[in-house]
Amino acid sequence: MLLDNFDAFKDPKQPWFVTTQTISDMAGKALTGDAAQDRNILLARELMRRPDLVNAMDRHSTTGALDGLIDRRKIQMTLNSQSPLKYKDDKQLASEMLDHFDALRDPRYPDYISIDKLRGLAQWPTDDPVHGRLAWIAQEVLKRSEVKDQMDAGDNWGGADGWIKKSTLESMSR
Repeated sequence: MLLDNFDAFKDPKQPWFVTTQTISDMAGKALTGDAAQDRNILLARELMRRPDLVNAMDRHSTTGALDGLIDRRKIQMTLNSQSPLKYKDDKQLASEMLDHFDALRDPRYPDYISIDKLRGLAQWPTDDPVHGRLAWIAQEVLKRSEVKDQMDAGDNWGGADGWIKKSTLESMSR
């Protein structure tokens, strides 16, 4: 519905985008009695009750950062994505990794997950009964480069080294 009514939600200063603020502003309006306008207001209110959906549409396709700008392409990408993790925020994604830590960890370094292993897992078919969930997790982490970098730099070495420490995930998931 947001895609179909995109123009009603556009930011006047940035007409190629709907912003999280314009959605919020629309949700704050009183119903008018005009059917089309009221549908948009009710849609905005529903979106405000679903911040995970708004965040999924807001998420930058390369970095995974939330920038407050939603264009038609981001809405379409969200609609087309099959990822069961697309609505999870960064904290929930870290928690998901902890839930599957034993399967993700490196056998040589049991407190770490290798970024290279995530890259390999991301290539697995997501419908694989054994590794499918792990493939989804790996794909989502790699898609959100800022989160991946935050996870990678969270150890005692202070910089990206290709490893995600379990304690970093524990900290991020709180």
